[in-house]
Amino acid sequence: MVGYSRLAVRRDVALCSFVFRVLRGWLQLPELLAELGLRAPAGCGGARRPTATLMEPYSRTNLNRFAPLSRAIRVLNIIAIDVDLFHCSLPRFTEAALKCIEYNGTD
Repeated sequence: MVGYSRLAVRRDVALCSFVFRVLRGWLQLPELLAELGLRAPAGCGGARRPTATLMEPYSRTNLNRFAPLSRAIRVLNIIAIDVDLFHCSLPRFTEAALKCIEYNGTD
């Protein structure tokens, strides 16, 4: 009613922006950066389905599926459909993350 987001949405946006800053090199955390698996594009030719930018870790259990890093990677892959993660500003990313998490429901 007054334009505030739910606490869960704000928490997920903060988590995604933290991982985004590590991915862009604005924060130096090599242990976390090592956990982020980047995917290369499949190729230039043909109308192939776009692959996700980050590789989501395999999860056998809900505990691992909803772990903070897994959740952040899943949301970052959804955001990467609309925004180039490697060339956008932090305010643009935060705006896209807020829309993605608030309106799409990432879980």
